[in-house]
Amino acid sequence: MSLIRTILIVSLVIFFINTTHADTLRFISGEIYAAEVSTNKLLIGDADQPGNLNELNPIYKQFNYAKKLTEMDEDSKCYLVLFVKLDPKRKLSIYDYTVVINGDKYNCVSITKGDKIFQPFDPTDKSDDSWEVTGSNSIYKMLFVIEYSDIDNKGSKMNFKLVYNLSTPRITKKIKATVLGDDPFSTVGSLKGGKFKSAVKKQKPAQQTAKPTRQTAKPENTTKE
Repeated sequence: MSLIRTILIVSLVIFFINTTHADTLRFISGEIYAAEVSTNKLLIGDADQPGNLNELNPIYKQFNYAKKLTEMDEDSKCYLVLFVKLDPKRKLSIYDYTVVINGDKYNCVSITKGDKIFQPFDPTDKSDDSWEVTGSNSIYKMLFVIEYSDIDNKGSKMNFKLVYNLSTPRITKKIKATVLGDDPFSTVGSLKGGKFKSAVKKQKPAQQTAKPTRQTAKPENTTKE
C-alpha cells in the first residue's frame, strides 16, 4: 500500500469519527463549533458591503469554479460563518475548503481569530493571516459569501456540504447551519462548547419492569453524515 493511500485512509478515518464533545462536529482540520447563516452586515476590513469583496479579495479571480460575488442574486446574498477549532499545529487556509449549496460552490473569503474583524485577503502581504492560520487553543471563524433564498425562515436549518479540496477524491461532510435571518452572528464567547447538541440524540433510559431482562438496548448510531 502506497504512502499516499495510507495517509488518505487515515485522514478518512479521522474525518468520520465523532469528536468527544457531543456539541461539536469533527472535520479534517479539527472541530466545528457552530455554523450560522445571516444577512446581518459583517465588518470586513473597511468594507461593510459584501459586494465590495469582489474587488478586495483576489481569490475570486483565481477560483473560476466558484460562484463569483458579481454573479450572485442580491436578494439572496448572505453570509455563512463556520466557527472552528483546529487540531494542534494544524494549518487552515482559505484554499482548503469549498462550501456547496444546491450545486453551487463558494470559496472561503477570509479567516479570523476569535471575534476580530474579518480582513480582505492581500496576496502581496506575506504576513497576512487572513488566508492561513495555525492551530492553537483558539476558535477561528471562516467566512463564506453565499446565496440562500430561505434566509427569512429564522430558526430553520440550511443544508450544505463542506468539501476538503486537498484530497483526491474530495472528502465531503454534510452540515446543517442555523438560519439567523438578519440577526447578528454568535460571538465566540457565547458558544460554550458548541451548538450542535441537536445533532447527537441522547439514549432514553430503559423503563423498569417487574421481570428483569438480559436484553439491552443498542445505542443509536449518531455518526451519520
